[in-house]
Amino acid sequence: MSRFITLFMTAIFFLAFNTPLSAFAQAGPPPASSPSGPTVADPVQAAFEKQLASPLFSPAIDYEAIPRLENCRDEVPRNLRYHNCRDSRAVYTAALKAAKARNRPLAVFFGFNKCPYCAVLHKQIFDPARPMRDGNLVRYLSSEAIEDYGRSGQPLNLPYVNIHARVPHGVKLADDIGATALAKTRGWHRVWSPFIVFIDPETEQLVSQSYWEAPETHCDPIADFAVNLEELGTVKTGKPVTVRKRCKRKT
Repeated sequence: MSRFITLFMTAIFFLAFNTPLSAFAQAGPPPASSPSGPTVADPVQAAFEKQLASPLFSPAIDYEAIPRLENCRDEVPRNLRYHNCRDSRAVYTAALKAAKARNRPLAVFFGFNKCPYCAVLHKQIFDPARPMRDGNLVRYLSSEAIEDYGRSGQPLNLPYVNIHARVPHGVKLADDIGATALAKTRGWHRVWSPFIVFIDPETEQLVSQSYWEAPETHCDPIADFAVNLEELGTVKTGKPVTVRKRCKRKT
């Protein structure tokens, strides 16, 4: 077993019991005994734990940098996540450029501000007090992918952007990039909310694990993100270190 897999199996204990990896990283690794002197911390382990504790996603752009549409009123007065008054094509183009600069796939979240399911998803992933972290996704990767991740020394730091799914310019963008066509193969006539796609910024290949009223889904939705990264070739495929269990959809 490689060193990074061994280190990860230690860290996964904390994930299994839902302990925030941020606390795990801040606590530091247990000291390693040294026959010639006092105990010392393992710097490789400490760095890997910090890497796993990094927030999985970060904003691709500052929406304020995108000009507002004239004579447009924001959908909600505060906590605006989906920008109905900023052209979706301009938002998407800027986000794709940022993802290309980071050499990372772009996660696109379609939704709207009054969507209750979108609000729940946002809290699960982006809650500042407890954001989704690298370790939550890495557990569903193959040992080969985890080895590459550990050797890179870099967090995933996946750029994301929110696109309003109901305004005309948002609907048109979904049509233009192929999201609508994909949604039609998944059981509905348009993108629903929330609808998540991952896009390769070089080729604009689009993948998604979103299905309309699928009879089964991954028990842990984070496993969907791992599959997306595999399908885009961002990480190596293989047998996941943690089984991606599937559960029947709740009705």
